[in-house]
Amino acid sequence: MCDQIIEHLLSWKPIDELHVLLNQAENELVKRVFWSGSRRRRVPWWNESYETSNRNSKHAYNKLKECFTIENHVEYKKLRAKSRFIMKESEKNSWRSYVSSINSYTSASDV
Repeated sequence: MCDQIIEHLLSWKPIDELHVLLNQAENELVKRVFWSGSRRRRVPWWNESYETSNRNSKHAYNKLKECFTIENHVEYKKLRAKSRFIMKESEKNSWRSYVSSINSYTSASDV
């Protein structure tokens, strides 16, 4: 596709054909880069409660950047602390459930 675009630019063909080629290239790239469906969770401890608290913390941070007041700063600190606490608890619970799932019959490749 890129070769066709470069070839078109080097020749003196009408600009409408270039638009068609660029649109085809864009559609082709979008299909490769983006995927449909939900995003994959990257870590096992990521859950809805952490997602919500993290979102609230980011919202408070954006509010703090917009208007720096003591109230906004305190609110951000509280929500960030709560988010960190939830994250640590989720990590602990995830690790505990993983360790408890390991027994003498679990293969080394699964560990």
